[in-house]
Amino acid sequence: IKPGEEITMKNLLYYLLISSANEAAMIIADYIGGGSVEKFVEMMNETAKRLGCTNSQFKNPHGLDEDGHYSCAQDMATFAKHAMTFPIFNEISNTKEYIVPATNKQSERKITTTNFMLSSGYKEYYVPEVKGIKTGSTTKAGKCLVTTATKDGYSYIAVMMKAPYYDYDKDGYKENFAFIDCKKMLEWIFDNIKLKIVADPTKMVTEVAVK
Repeated sequence: IKPGEEITMKNLLYYLLISSANEAAMIIADYIGGGSVEKFVEMMNETAKRLGCTNSQFKNPHGLDEDGHYSCAQDMATFAKHAMTFPIFNEISNTKEYIVPATNKQSERKITTTNFMLSSGYKEYYVPEVKGIKTGSTTKAGKCLVTTATKDGYSYIAVMMKAPYYDYDKDGYKENFAFIDCKKMLEWIFDNIKLKIVADPTKMVTEVAVK
């Protein structure tokens, strides 16, 4: 994103959630924080506290490594569940490709999701039921992923943090285990977790006489 470029908030969110544009995170934070990124980070921490996420503390809006900046899998799942209450978040985070319209500084551009679980071209990662959400990768955090999937009327959130990244099948390409392990977790859930009705509130089970 170039200095002086005019972009809508919606397109900034597409940049942020699809292609992990850190400058988009800073621009959004500066705007929402009234010209102060620090104010926006305070808002992030206040929201985390309000949601009951006591194992998270933010120092920046983009998530790159910084002393005192941390979270955990449970909190990330809580953040994701909250974010999914907003339709626009679900729409953007589940987008595979998006054409950013031309601006006053650049011609139109195509951006592609970093979540390969959404893309059928990546057979070892792809899960048809997956509906987003976001990847992450830093030196300290390793390969990370928060994703959601829906099957048979039920929705699930899977979180993977500090996953390894190496060529485990010796084919000359490194594999991202955030995708591989989330796929294994989701497929296990689909095969093993079934909800069953144990009692129907409209049907009488028995009758007991009392004085």
